Amino acid sequence: MKEEYVTYEQAVKLKKMGFDWDVNKVYHRPSTLAEWELFPWHSEYNDWNNEGKFYISAPTLSLAQKWLRKKHCLSVEPICNMVRQWNVNVCEIDNFGIAVYSKMNLETYESALSAGIDAALRLLTDKLNSLHDKE
Repeated sequence: MKEEYVTYEQAVKLKKMGFDWDVNKVYHRPSTLAEWELFPWHSEYNDWNNEGKFYISAPTLSLAQKWLRKKHCLSVEPICNMVRQWNVNVCEIDNFGIAVYSKMNLETYESALSAGIDAALRLLTDKLNSLHDKE
């Protein structure tokens, strides 16, 4: 089974939100002129202090989904619909379980999960921005 990883843009946002779990791949850039690419990584190293200059953690989609659920109480759930396409719901896990995002008719489970991760990261960014605005 092939593992699917978050996009580089998602990896950057996850890091800004505090993602610090061990991963087996990173987005690596050998120089400031090179493109970012997935690269094998050993879990005894981490990128927490790297500031994203030459590498950044690249979790699998499922690990990012689990981290959002465990650390931020956000459930990202792809669901197969009647016409064999995928929908995704993002819900805050609280007393009400209110859906905060829904997208319909995506072609694959992975595309639905990725869209849900994007939505969850936008929601977290909006929450952080509103907290800073109140200060």
